[in-house]
This record gives sequence, C-alpha cells and structure tokens, in this order.
Amino acid sequence: MPLLAASINAASIGVAASVVTDTTGSRLSLVSKTSGAAGQIALSGSLTDATTGSTISFQQGQQGLDASLNVDGLDTTSASNTVTGLIPGVTFQILSVSPNTSQPVQVQITNDNSSIEQAVSNFVTAYNTVISDIKTQEGKDSSGNPEQLYGDPTVALIQNQLTQGLLSGAASGSIKSLQQLGISVDQFGKLSLDASQLDTALNTNFSDIEGFLQNSDSFGQSFTKTLNGLSSTSTKGVLFLAMQQNTAQEAALNESISDQDARIADDKVRLTNQLNLANQILQSIPDQINQINQLYSAVTGFDTGNQ
Repeated sequence: MPLLAASINAASIGVAASVVTDTTGSRLSLVSKTSGAAGQIALSGSLTDATTGSTISFQQGQQGLDASLNVDGLDTTSASNTVTGLIPGVTFQILSVSPNTSQPVQVQITNDNSSIEQAVSNFVTAYNTVISDIKTQEGKDSSGNPEQLYGDPTVALIQNQLTQGLLSGAASGSIKSLQQLGISVDQFGKLSLDASQLDTALNTNFSDIEGFLQNSDSFGQSFTKTLNGLSSTSTKGVLFLAMQQNTAQEAALNESISDQDARIADDKVRLTNQLNLANQILQSIPDQINQINQLYSAVTGFDTGNQ
C-alpha cells in the first residue's frame, strides 16, 4: 500500500495519497488537490488484493461541494471557503455549515488597521531610503572627495520637491497633516512613525484619514502627483528629462570625440607625409652639396675635395 500511495503521488493526477492506520487497520486515503465540486474524485476500474484475492473498494469520506451563500439577496457559490469580490474590499471566511440554511448570519465589517499601518510604515521606510541615497550622492566620500552628483541641480530639485510634497494636499475633516498620523520629520529630513498615535487616529478618524489619503486634491493624491513629476517613466518627470538631457549630452560628446579622432587621423596622415618629404629633402642635401662642390671646382679650378 505505501508503494501504491507513492505511485499515485508521483503520477501527479490531482490527488494526494497517503496510508492511514487506525484500530481497524490500514487503508489508502485520497484527498483532492482541487477544492469544491471541481475537485470531486472519480475512480474507474477495480483493484484486487494480490494476497487475499478480494476486491479493494472505494468509500467516499467527503463529497466535493462548492460553498453556497447568499449576500444581500444575491446567491453565489465558491469552490473555496475564502470568498472575495462580493463586497469590494471584504473577504468572507466560511468556517462552518449553518445548521439552518434559512437562518441569516450577521457579518460585522471592521476597519483593517494593521494593513494601513503596515502601508504607512512602508512609505516611511521607502521615503527615508530615498533621502539617504540623495544625501549620499550629493555629499562627499570618506576621503573628502565629492560624489558624482555633488552639486547637481537635479538632485537638489528632487529633494526640494519631496520636502514640499510632505506639506501638500487639502485637509480631510479633522486630519490636516501627516503629524496627526504620527509621522514627524527630523532635522535631517527623515521621517519617523509613532505607530501608537497612528492606530489611535485610525480608531477615531478612519474616514477622515481615508479622505486625507484618497480624496481629490488630498495629501495622497498630491504626493502621487509629486512622485509622478519626479519619475523616470513619465515624459514630463524630472528624472526622465534629466536622463534625456544626459543622453543627448553623451551623444554630443561621443560625436565630438569621433570628430576629434577623425581630425587627429587626418593630421597624422598629413604630418607623416610632411615628415617623409622632409626626410627626402634631408637625404638629398649631401648630393646637392656634392654637385655644388663639383660645379665650384669646375668654375674656379679649386678642388674642394682635398680640403
């Protein structure tokens, strides 16, 4: 039987096989890997015990069924006990079968503070990472040498826009600033989060915080516009335009280098030709001197070769 279970598992036919042993003996257990009615196990053929010659029977322990529920008058089924999509942002977890299918179940929907707190914490961490990178790139190394982007106006613009972005956005009810969410800024421009203050704010002003992050012209929408204005993907983003400018400058410099290389090559050929001509002239000078001496001797009768 263990070999049979191993063979079934190795076949990858959508079921998990195992050997279960209790006081009545051992038996093969098959569990569908697909939930709901679609995971119903169907067996064809028969197996015979080679030792006893008896036919091995299959007994169904649990029929594969879809969960069935009615939400606000709408009937629906689900292959999983975790149901989403019926109410936006709400997940139903079906834990048991109602003893009376006509008996309604009251569902209480509460705010998911933990997910929001984690998202805010991730925002603070990401913001601080960017600020640290900016300060590193615009500063100096351990030897006092300026970094590659030291004094770069684009870096200064990004830092300024991010700082202003923290103060942007319209108020929503009682929530007017990040400080009310437990977010503060230190002297180095980094953020810190008071998780306890944020949790208290969510418990007392959840809808106002939601508006502060999501409403038109809210902080969330304004800061998103700030980030889009700095991005490298938007054609109007600061980083995109800076990269375009750098690309154009690099292309111009490469073209200038190519032009200089071509001029140098031309000058090399020209100077080489001039040098070869000068060498030829220098090599002909002794012959010319000899011819002049011979001419001088013929005219004057003076033999210059004996001097």
